[in-house]
Amino acid sequence: GKASYAQSGEDLIARFILDVLRINCPNYLDLGAYDAVQLSNTYHFYEQGSTGVCVEADPELVSRIIGQRPKDRILNVAVSGVDKGIRDFFLMSSPTLNTLNRAEAHRLERDESCPIRATTTVDVVPVSEIVATHFPERSLDFLSIDVE
Repeated sequence: GKASYAQSGEDLIARFILDVLRINCPNYLDLGAYDAVQLSNTYHFYEQGSTGVCVEADPELVSRIIGQRPKDRILNVAVSGVDKGIRDFFLMSSPTLNTLNRAEAHRLERDESCPIRATTTVDVVPVSEIVATHFPERSLDFLSIDVE
């Protein structure tokens, strides 16, 4: 069978839909990439020859993604609907919960026993700007969003 790398098989569901649409080699935008392979909604496509853009705000995670996904464009930024600028980014003891939201970071510490391990700053870029810059002449076939 086909291998899934996503948390709950989302990549195989997307593969099914893209097959129905006859999109064999989709390009993708992965917002909140987290890891090159583990819990990835796009690695299945990468493994099949597709390429895309992976966006991850955590600089430590970005360096690992770059090493494992050399054909993809990797952006070390956070995304927003419309905001642009530089914001504090809270790196949690569980990196899947990293957040730009100070109140959420403190709630995770208090209620989920997930301490803030560091705070850094990160560039914030609107999703529309990423799409316009990296998909100017081609359609975006698959958009994966996993951001806090």
